[in-house]
Amino acid sequence: MRLIVPDRELRAASPEVREKKLRELSRVAHSAPNGEVRDMDQLIGQHEVRAGMSSDEMRRRVGAGQLQESPDVLDWLLLLRRRALFKSR
Repeated sequence: MRLIVPDRELRAASPEVREKKLRELSRVAHSAPNGEVRDMDQLIGQHEVRAGMSSDEMRRRVGAGQLQESPDVLDWLLLLRRRALFKSR
C-alpha cells in the first residue's frame, strides 16, 4: 500500500490532522508490502524469460564481464535488489 502526503499538506494541517497523517504514514511504512513482492517476482520472471536465463545466471555473467549492464539488465538488477529489501523487512 502506498500513501503519499505532500509536505505542504502536512504543514497546512491542524496539529490533530497532522498527527493522524503521520501515524498513518508510519503504519504504512512498517506494514507488509501488499502484493508488491508478488508483482516484482512477476517482472523478474519476465526478464528471465526474455533473456533465456535465471537471475542467478544473469548475475554470474555480469560479474564475469560476459554480459553488459544494458538498461534492461540494470532494471532487472534493481528489481532483484528491491525485492531483497522488501523481503528483509
